[in-house]
Amino acid sequence: MSKERQGEIALLAVKKTLAKNGLKGDHFRRDLGNEAKELGVSVEELTEFYRSLLPEILGSMLGVGQVGLTIGETKY
Repeated sequence: MSKERQGEIALLAVKKTLAKNGLKGDHFRRDLGNEAKELGVSVEELTEFYRSLLPEILGSMLGVGQVGLTIGETKY
């Protein structure tokens, strides 16, 4: 199996988990830092990863095809 296909499957798994379990509430920033450290990536990269997934996750939860999301100056 190619690395690209592994990445596609991993992304599907992450999206499904987020849609099913949602984002952690009160301790999200701390948990994000811990998760980034465990994964060996920066907090900024992991934050951007989650931000990029939010519109699709929200859309699937709300049953709509498109969701626009603006965080600060960035549109997702």
